Amino acid sequence: MSTRRTRSSRTGAVAVALATGLVLTLSGCSGEDGPSRNGGSSSQAQGSGEGDSAPEGGAEKEVQVEVEGPSGILIRLYAPERDSGGFLTVRGELENTGDEDFYQMSPWSGDEPEVVEHGSSLGGAKLVDTQGKKRYYVLRDTEGRPLCTMLPNGLSAGKTLPIYAQFPAPPKDTKKIDFQLPGWPSATVEIAE
Repeated sequence: MSTRRTRSSRTGAVAVALATGLVLTLSGCSGEDGPSRNGGSSSQAQGSGEGDSAPEGGAEKEVQVEVEGPSGILIRLYAPERDSGGFLTVRGELENTGDEDFYQMSPWSGDEPEVVEHGSSLGGAKLVDTQGKKRYYVLRDTEGRPLCTMLPNGLSAGKTLPIYAQFPAPPKDTKKIDFQLPGWPSATVEIAE
């Protein structure tokens, strides 16, 4: 009996978390600020970048690590945060510090056909727990869409784009985790308490 209740509770928690992630993903892709499929980029990617990195509530987050990737693109990551549903959310921002617009973001989606068919995203990101010797992949909704930032067609020179990706949470005793994105050096971040 207690096993059945536990499974039911876990299933309910997972369903709620996935539904929440789907709502966040869909709301991020809807309206005029969402990514355009016709060759343009979102107004969010074209904006000033001011305040784009602010979390809910408007408070600024401290950048924990900055990694340089291809063509002058920087990724800045804040401390990943656990939530009560057993998930870990990594937030940060991409900035194009180069002199030219950047259009090579599709490799960051990874190579899973179910993820790639939904467009460019951070779906290829992984978390590596070197202490626990486990690898965690971006969560997917019931239709295979990754629970992460859906990327615009390009990032203009000098512009910043807020990003996020949601993963299963590693055990509570794991304090640091390596964030990996295809084509980028690994970045070690400390999980927020």
